[in-house]
Amino acid sequence: MRIVMITPDIQIDRRILHEAETLIAAGHEVILLANGHPDQPSHEWVGRVKVERCSSTVPAQTRLERAILFFQRKLIGLINRVSLFGQRLIGLVAAVMNRLLGWVATLFQKGITLLAGLINGTAHFAIRGVNALAPLTSYEALLARRTIYYDPDVVHVHDLPVLRVGVAVRRQLKIPLVYDAHEMYPTIGTLTMRQKRILFQREQRLTPECTHVFTVNSYLAEEMARNYRIPTPTVIWNAIQPPPNFDPCDHHDRFRQEFAIPSHHLILLYQGWFAPERGLQILLEGFARTREDIHLVMMGYGEFGQALQRAAQDLGVTHRVHFKAAVPQDELLFWTASADAGVIPYPPLDFNTRFCSPNKLFEFIQAHLPILANDLPFLREVVGRENFGVVMPLEKPDDFTRGIELIFDPALGGAARFKASLQAGATRYHWSVQAEILRRVYSSLQPAPVQSD
Repeated sequence: MRIVMITPDIQIDRRILHEAETLIAAGHEVILLANGHPDQPSHEWVGRVKVERCSSTVPAQTRLERAILFFQRKLIGLINRVSLFGQRLIGLVAAVMNRLLGWVATLFQKGITLLAGLINGTAHFAIRGVNALAPLTSYEALLARRTIYYDPDVVHVHDLPVLRVGVAVRRQLKIPLVYDAHEMYPTIGTLTMRQKRILFQREQRLTPECTHVFTVNSYLAEEMARNYRIPTPTVIWNAIQPPPNFDPCDHHDRFRQEFAIPSHHLILLYQGWFAPERGLQILLEGFARTREDIHLVMMGYGEFGQALQRAAQDLGVTHRVHFKAAVPQDELLFWTASADAGVIPYPPLDFNTRFCSPNKLFEFIQAHLPILANDLPFLREVVGRENFGVVMPLEKPDDFTRGIELIFDPALGGAARFKASLQAGATRYHWSVQAEILRRVYSSLQPAPVQSD
């Protein structure tokens, strides 16, 4: 089969590449349409995956799109005004009747209240209907045209921003549509309430049109099934495929070599995106109160890293806090395995962070790195149940201080006490297990062979 995958991102997620490589190994052709800058190549190979980059710098809207959206806004405004006028008129009539007719008016008012509810409901469904008629943006239309050009047997979209593209292609080509929800997009904490409502309605309307739905853990799967009245999505974890030359049992010591950390000192590692909402400032404050033989390495990317460096200076711990730029994926686990423990500090700011299953969790597991994690449901389910590390509430600086001291407590055997569980359980969290789930679903999407007479 020829499969076209679509992602709205410029940085291609490892999950997408793992899925594409798995399907290619199963004999399918995969073409990935991704976002891109004008200075990036329009076509490239990432491993065995064909990638075409469709720049989102195309004009946002054509004249026709602007006209349609203008009249759409006007129509929604008119519906709202008519609804409001109807409610006010009904309220006035009810008030007058109440004064004139007493108890008779009470019965009449109940009927009027029911009528007002019908007006409100009609307005609500009218607005949703108008929203449903909104055309694809120029960028969405470009993605749809390029997908149709490749004449795929299946279209596989990653995340809600490109789901409308997938539905448009499915309707035109009459082919299966696979929706891969990496998160509950309408619950992202940085969105406004209006944006959340619009995105929720969009996902609720479009998800039932998908042939199959994937998501990242059982908590998101259950929420999607409940909200959108669809069969429970298939779970594919954000597991990883380690490089073939990586052995977690080898001795890896890259951080000590790079930062001249004494061999008898301990290293706690945070890796990933530096962002204010990830609890990193509180982690630093708590770490500053730990004993002097513990070092914190922060390896990743993001502008917030500069603020963290200033915070380390203010706390007087620059001799124990080391910053390392993100490294290529094929080198990552060699660095990860060079620490003594890893930390996942995410606070539960919204649905996605509360039920997160972050990439670093699976990276730590494959590197056999003991884990200190905030007490969130999926992290508790994996780290706590499997004895991969310490799970506890990490809300205040004192919590981080206690957690760091606990995972490295020599009286309990230090972080090394979790190594045996990691060695025994890592294979259950390997990409090969998830790959089998993906292959099984795609086998069900293949057309049945034609029987000869």
